[in-house]
Amino acid sequence: MKSYKIKVTDYALHQMQGIVDYISIELLSPDTARRWMKRLNNALSSLSQMPDITPPVDEEPFHSEGVRKLLHENYYAYYYINEDTDTVWIIAVVYTGMDQTEQLKQISQYK
Repeated sequence: MKSYKIKVTDYALHQMQGIVDYISIELLSPDTARRWMKRLNNALSSLSQMPDITPPVDEEPFHSEGVRKLLHENYYAYYYINEDTDTVWIIAVVYTGMDQTEQLKQISQYK
């Protein structure tokens, strides 16, 4: 079975840190934040074996560019697969209650 490397863009890292900070500081639950991050990392790592488990998103132009999303608890992790380098790029992590199309538009450079 083919194995893919998992890489995270600076944009997605910034979003993940913001979520951890919110849980730690605003919700006063640093232990919960650490556990959430560990579960997210496990979920993202699972993409190394079967990254095409989810279809491309419906929204254009992201659909045509092969952007996919993985649901993790109350968040979507957006990613694409670079077959040339056998790499899965995590490009955004977005709360499910937000306007997903608007959040995708804010991604300035993900490829």
